[in-house]
Amino acid sequence: MKTSLQLLYVTLFLLGNMGYSIVSAQTKIQSADLIEHSNSSDLTQTFSSYEVKNVDLSSNIADLKQRGETELTLDFDGVTYTLDLAKNGLLSPQYAARTAEGVTTTSPAIPTDGFTHAGERVGLTLNQDFLYGSWSSDEGERIFVEPLRFHLTSARSEQHIVYFSKDVLDTTTGSCGVTAEHHIHAEKRNPEGQSEMENNPCLEVEIALAADYSMFQKYGSVQDVEDRNIGVMNDVQTNYLDEFDY
Repeated sequence: MKTSLQLLYVTLFLLGNMGYSIVSAQTKIQSADLIEHSNSSDLTQTFSSYEVKNVDLSSNIADLKQRGETELTLDFDGVTYTLDLAKNGLLSPQYAARTAEGVTTTSPAIPTDGFTHAGERVGLTLNQDFLYGSWSSDEGERIFVEPLRFHLTSARSEQHIVYFSKDVLDTTTGSCGVTAEHHIHAEKRNPEGQSEMENNPCLEVEIALAADYSMFQKYGSVQDVEDRNIGVMNDVQTNYLDEFDY
């Protein structure tokens, strides 16, 4: 591996009406029970509270590839969340990932959005041993999920950390889904200005993302850097779906 790494993504960032219908998925998965895990200082410096789950997404990924939709069931904080998900159009047909050596042979994650059974918006990105995104509880608390290996290199590939956004410590020097999203939303749009979106039912934007070698070092592989970047973009896009009046 060279001392520099670049990933180039060609994506379509769709802001607007992305209508689809959800039917009851035939495949349901249940996340494993809470796993006993040492109270790692790496985690306690970032989160005041969290749960670690063992997640198998094989059935869901097969469902998305075959039918474009799936249902995922996950227990967190004593509540069972049933998430209806549909593959969205974040990745363009011309999507490609490149390293310094050329086009990669990775299998990119599948970006989805949808709703909980309570009607709350969901944005999740799925791949083998990879679940990244967020949704809201019935009380409006934001819940995030991401691979535990992003925080603990010793974590098993199937282990994922689930947490409320309110439980991310303000003093943390670490990085998680909440801080990544906060960084992207740091520049707020002018609330007094008229949005161009209000006059356009749909807007497509081509985006290229570059990741340097430090991201490869942090996330451990080209596949995880690629999937994590797709996951961040999908989470942001999902948040914007309800931001504008048409």
